[in-house]
Amino acid sequence: MMNIINFLYNFLQYLLLTQKQPFHLSLIPTLVDGACTIGIDLEWKPTMVAPAGELALLQLAKEDKVFLIDVLSLANSHHLWGQFAHVFLNNHDILKIGFAMGADSAMLAQCFPIDFAFRMSGLGFLDLSSLWNKLVKDYNFEFPYEANESCSSCSLSQLVALCIGKPLNKREQFSNWETRPLRLTQKVYAALDAYCLIEVYQVIKRLCSERNIPLDDIVQDMMTRTEQGKAKKSKTSKKSKEAIRHRSIATEAKKMKLVCEPSLASMATILRRHGIDTALAELQDIADVAELENRIALSSSWPFKTISEQLPKDKCYLVRSCASTDQYREVIRQLYIIVKPEDIFTRCQACNSDHVTMINKKTVEDWFRQKGTSKTTNCVPAGYSDNEFTDSEEDDYYSLSPRECPDSVKNGSHCYPTTTTGVIVRLDLVIEEQVKSANLICLCEKCGRVFWQTETK
Repeated sequence: MMNIINFLYNFLQYLLLTQKQPFHLSLIPTLVDGACTIGIDLEWKPTMVAPAGELALLQLAKEDKVFLIDVLSLANSHHLWGQFAHVFLNNHDILKIGFAMGADSAMLAQCFPIDFAFRMSGLGFLDLSSLWNKLVKDYNFEFPYEANESCSSCSLSQLVALCIGKPLNKREQFSNWETRPLRLTQKVYAALDAYCLIEVYQVIKRLCSERNIPLDDIVQDMMTRTEQGKAKKSKTSKKSKEAIRHRSIATEAKKMKLVCEPSLASMATILRRHGIDTALAELQDIADVAELENRIALSSSWPFKTISEQLPKDKCYLVRSCASTDQYREVIRQLYIIVKPEDIFTRCQACNSDHVTMINKKTVEDWFRQKGTSKTTNCVPAGYSDNEFTDSEEDDYYSLSPRECPDSVKNGSHCYPTTTTGVIVRLDLVIEEQVKSANLICLCEKCGRVFWQTETK
């Protein structure tokens, strides 16, 4: 495997294509000439920056080059985009590889004229998320590396970890992609998002060849079925597109499985507090998570159209309320979820783990006493931070691996409590005075968070 970071630093500065540079879209067919496989990805403003995001960057990757196309600069060059679509996107001889391509396709259709709109599916397009699902389900496919607990189970970062051994670094994902000039870290992130698709596909090809799995036939069948599906879908009535309005069959909280897009994170916390398995997923991953993990996808207004186009009508629900508590009540009522008192605090509100242990006040008091202080500030030992990364850790990429507990904490003079899984208990987030009056306290063994319910008089 090439030294991808060095490769990117050497090539990115002159492969950012804009109107102001001699390279432009009309030269793309020449630049990708001879390539049979191209990784393709898009970047736009994240959910929290602007509800109606504008496409900012298009990334194309081949084995020896990555092209970053400045869409903002070229947005009005309709003749170039038309040529680009005709010569490259509609060329069935070039396999365009993406991941969860439904969101990317919807964004292209939103940002360009109707005569350019198309769907990134069918002949010439391979969605690695769908291929991953099919190989695991139909061929009991095993990857060379273990799943990474820090990644969403159906995300691209998880697939990279399974194939390469290290997850993607996603820290630049929610940066502002419309700001110019792009930072070098943004360029590297964008290029990696497209280039990793090539590497992942190469790993899958090699493993399929070694195991006599007919990958070429599988890919061809997937593309053909998608093409036929598009024709059928165009004849489907609008009524069949309606999502869940009200479920008539009750489901116990502990048996319900949901997945929320980022704007519903506050509601997800409340759902978890009431024992409901609620995953959070990036917008481009939510449909795949819902399908692979048999979850119902919850979405707010503007992302719903994109999500509902990728899922059956009984697998998605549009949350109409605004406040998180109102959203929770709406979901419980409309999805007919039965929450019992014994469901409360059976799931971690932070990480969604069900590995939760009830603890008593004396245990918490002993923890503070062992630390040698009852203050809640500066409780995290020196050298341990959830938000800072050292230069040496950056070398671990494709992305950052979960940080281990520092030796100074394990063996130092101060005794910092840990969970049964070796994770530091997050006493820095515990309000000691409130815990003293709590009637229910629990500890997440996976992430070390402590939650409590205060007695009401």
